[in-house]
Amino acid sequence: MKKPFTFTLAAFVVVGFLTGTIFGRYLLAPSSEAHPEARRKSEALLDSTADSSSTAKATQAAAAVETRTSALDAKSSGKTLEAILSTKDARQRSRALRLYLEALQPSEFADALKGLKQITNSNERDLASRLLTAQWVMTDPDGALQFAAGNHSYDYLAVDVFRERAASDLKAALRGAQEIPGNDLRYAALKGVLQFQTDQDPLAALELAKSLGDFRGKEPLTNAIYRQWAQTNPVAAGNSAAQDPQEGWRSPITQVASTWADQDPVAAAQWALSISDAATRTRSVSEVMRQWSRDEPAAAANWIYSLETGPMRDSAVAGFASSIASVDPQTALGWIGTMSDEAERQRTLRRVGRIVLWRDPANGPALLQTAGLPADQIEALSRRGRGRDQ
Repeated sequence: MKKPFTFTLAAFVVVGFLTGTIFGRYLLAPSSEAHPEARRKSEALLDSTADSSSTAKATQAAAAVETRTSALDAKSSGKTLEAILSTKDARQRSRALRLYLEALQPSEFADALKGLKQITNSNERDLASRLLTAQWVMTDPDGALQFAAGNHSYDYLAVDVFRERAASDLKAALRGAQEIPGNDLRYAALKGVLQFQTDQDPLAALELAKSLGDFRGKEPLTNAIYRQWAQTNPVAAGNSAAQDPQEGWRSPITQVASTWADQDPVAAAQWALSISDAATRTRSVSEVMRQWSRDEPAAAANWIYSLETGPMRDSAVAGFASSIASVDPQTALGWIGTMSDEAERQRTLRRVGRIVLWRDPANGPALLQTAGLPADQIEALSRRGRGRDQ
């Protein structure tokens, strides 16, 4: 019963405000004969404010009252987070969850954030987590940071806290992040500082990241910069990454290729083919195909068909086969059989062979033997697999 009453009261305030304005304008204003200039200025002011700004502000105020009251009503209604999450109607559930989060006090953020793990729908869970995280970081950043320090799976709170601090004072945020004693939390805090710097100047962010050194058990800080940069300017990020000597799946070129392929795989593939260095080009093409085939295997396969026989096609096939091997081992091995370079084909067979044997330990050895992998190498791969399982 509170909600209709609050809305009626808010509407009454708006109507009363407008009525009072009109009443004051036409009934209480001085006569034009006595104060013609004063009346002209008064009417001009009312025309420019009361008819637009005041009305809009009054309406916004009423809406704000309604929203806040709805949030408080949602909380005071006694509905727990569990009860909200059990609501079957998706729209009602999302609205109730939003209002519930808006009404939370800082002391309640931690339990609520943990409770969000109960949401089975990943999109709803991510959205609710982002809303609550943003609210916590803005209202109680120290509390969020303290919670992250004691709960390693919530390190991302430190990322958000220090990104906001860097926006206010980059140098102070950097000093604060470097003073954090824990390896994992300090790493997360520095990522937050670098996220802000990457938006402003990616090259400067890269230089800063390189000066901060490596962190035990963590990927290089530069990798996150390359991924972020590739989301807005993949060409520039790719050109910079191509100059970095690091190799392997953690290399900068791999970060750019994977991120770009997730947004525009055709453009990413064409860029990869244009890289002058042969080894870098091969890694890039392979990574693009690996990412592309996860989402659109048919489109990725059709693109491979358009390539001429040679090293580039072999690289594309290697990436494609590695991606689909866990889902369709036979198709993956069939593609490997179309590779033109025998040495590269054998390397790809060994790499994909590990996946095939893990996916189908009973039939995998026969599949690999049919594909052309020697028996001694199949046995070696099997022994390694058994060793990991023990």
